[in-house]
Amino acid sequence: MADQIYTAQSSHVTSDIVTPFVLEESNTTRKVAYAKLVNNPNDKDAYVHCTILHERKSRKGTWEPVESINLATLKSGEGVRFDLSCAATKELKKALDTSYAVGKEGLPKGHQSLVVGSEDEVVFINGREKEYIKKLIDGNYGEDIWRQLVESNPDLATRLSYAQIQASRKTELDKFEYALSQDYDESYWQKLLSENDWIFGYGLSYYCLTMLNQQVLVGGKDIMNRNGQVVDFLAASEGHARYVVLVEIKKPSTPLLGSRCRNHAFPISSDLADAVAQVQGYIEAWGTNTTRERFDYERDNNLMTAKPKGILVIGNTSELDTADKKRSFELFRKGLNQIDIITYDELLERTNHIVGTTTPGLSSEGCSVAPYGNSSSLQVDYSDLPF
Repeated sequence: MADQIYTAQSSHVTSDIVTPFVLEESNTTRKVAYAKLVNNPNDKDAYVHCTILHERKSRKGTWEPVESINLATLKSGEGVRFDLSCAATKELKKALDTSYAVGKEGLPKGHQSLVVGSEDEVVFINGREKEYIKKLIDGNYGEDIWRQLVESNPDLATRLSYAQIQASRKTELDKFEYALSQDYDESYWQKLLSENDWIFGYGLSYYCLTMLNQQVLVGGKDIMNRNGQVVDFLAASEGHARYVVLVEIKKPSTPLLGSRCRNHAFPISSDLADAVAQVQGYIEAWGTNTTRERFDYERDNNLMTAKPKGILVIGNTSELDTADKKRSFELFRKGLNQIDIITYDELLERTNHIVGTTTPGLSSEGCSVAPYGNSSSLQVDYSDLPF
């Protein structure tokens, strides 16, 4: 079992092993060994100096060395006997082995903390851990490191994997929040959300599939996306039974309401009306699409179409600066059938919740890829790993 050892350089040629090696101990007394590492020019292999003390516990509970005897004062025929039990002798050997292991690579400089597993295994903890790990990964040992970690400590490997996923999601969250202050077009948001489909998987209670070139054909004249209707995302509801969901992405800057107010009611904007009509068209097209390809796709991916739901991501509720505007918008989206409208600031808050309060799981958050329109079914595992 590994022991943690502390060292402190006491001179330019010596370094003390501050950690005492307890050889045997009772309630009131103990025998301990203290080791010093020495730069010995006369014999480079003789670099450990050892002192054994018999200590007694004081009334304050601290260990104090018993008054030593000056051996020079002994008379002829006198001597001092110091016995070590078998167990204490074994501990002394272990202390010497550890001391030699610590000094094997040279005199430790300054103050250091070491983990000693055996004479051949000494790990210096001196703030350069990142450098050592990077060298191992740069040397293409990353997979071997991960495999050893999984085998020796699977719980730690799981925690590291989760931490990596969470850190990656925090980065994407910051990117999301910054992008809201910019005037990016729809293609930017389609790309951002397609690369982070976990946002939909948790926040909207839908389990995201994939996009064919970030768009999916729902109906039209042919399957080459010519003269057809193309929705941004094809999704599926969670659960044993999986139902088709169609997701359309617009810009955060898209206005939600018109400017005229009548009897405290605001009309929806023409952009929002067009987007809703577009999603309604997608829903109708998918529901009436009777091609063999669609039925094969649903069968292969365990999907069911029954009045598919549509999700429209559009606008920002920051424009709703009065109670009348807030009420008008909410009444409109609550009155829609088969379409859920979510704004970008609401989606951001859901993303904040995922990153801030949940621990991601590899199996529940991964997405299975099944491109619609491809004759061969493709399944890809998106499990996140640190390496």
